[in-house]
Amino acid sequence: MGQSREQYISLVRDDLDDYPMSNRILGHEEEFATKTIARACDRALDRFNTTPPLIGTWTFETFPSDSLFVDMAICALLQRATFKRGRNNLVYTESGNSIDDQMFEEYLNLKRELHASTEADLLRLKMALNLSRGVGGISSPYRDI
Repeated sequence: MGQSREQYISLVRDDLDDYPMSNRILGHEEEFATKTIARACDRALDRFNTTPPLIGTWTFETFPSDSLFVDMAICALLQRATFKRGRNNLVYTESGNSIDDQMFEEYLNLKRELHASTEADLLRLKMALNLSRGVGGISSPYRDI
């Protein structure tokens, strides 16, 4: 567990399969630039460190769960993509057929689902870390009475 920032960027791109050969509809380009994924990784780390309980500060190298980190970064990317697609959303209708070239609803639904599961995982992990740090170290003046 724990990777370098560059390794997390690669893991996120791998999980998204965001490679030119996989993106026919995008004209064989990556959907997310490396600097955009890097910013999403920075946001994921910040989000984890600032979510209560505030029990420490993690770095990329000390992060306790690679899968949670990748999901949090992808969630940040989906949020960015949803903003962009919502801003540029225009549904075309021709002869009774509608085309949503931005796939706004699909991205919005993906973001909602991933955010809900990621948030639950984040809170469970933070509670577990908090509890594990307290084992054997909790004292009380009432203990010896």
